[in-house]
Amino acid sequence: ILLGTRSHWARYGNGIELWIGKKPCNGNVIENCQISRCYDVGATIQGPSSQEVHSSDNHFRNNRIAYCRQGFEHWAETTDGPAIFENCDFRNNILYCCGDNKFEGTPQRDNDVALLAYKAPAKEFVITENLIYGRAYRFNQGCTPGLTDNEVYIHQGGGLLYVTGKTFKTIIPATDSLHLNFYRAYCGDNSKITYVLPDSADDMAIRSKIMRALKFKYPAPGRNEIEKYK
Repeated sequence: ILLGTRSHWARYGNGIELWIGKKPCNGNVIENCQISRCYDVGATIQGPSSQEVHSSDNHFRNNRIAYCRQGFEHWAETTDGPAIFENCDFRNNILYCCGDNKFEGTPQRDNDVALLAYKAPAKEFVITENLIYGRAYRFNQGCTPGLTDNEVYIHQGGGLLYVTGKTFKTIIPATDSLHLNFYRAYCGDNSKITYVLPDSADDMAIRSKIMRALKFKYPAPGRNEIEKYK
């Protein structure tokens, strides 16, 4: 729990967070960062307000995110006025094994995915040209557009999309071509999506490819590695 805040839910959990309340954190380029083992999300733009919420000119590019509870998250909500994302993108990043932060005792949840979105639909938010590998792909309240041309590898039997609302919950599993076609028709996501059987020969080849792209010596650094930076 994050002591000193007025919120009962605020905690240390996110890697890089851009807050968009009354005084939004705008005009940022988050680039070439290495992020791993965050309790919650690796990188996020989020925030509530009692007036217009406006996130603008925020860009996440060429980052490498591994072993976080979620890879990338965005949401905004307001009680008076629109929630707007303008000239914001998440582009050419690598998300590896997000949905599993490697912390013992962390309960598995439906929103432990590569891409997480809450609240506003954020039509203006572009998520494109990313390389994604993991147990589950997306969690949304509703289905936000803006995803195009990503290269995605999802575990066979995992989740393509978890959709939740006030009165309903839908899961589109990653099991067959019918589910993939339904997902595309529902969301309009034209990304290249491949199912992989964990620990198969194809899975090992894909993991090796992504590990080379990550350029991490250790995607989730051990204690001895961390000690070097103290």
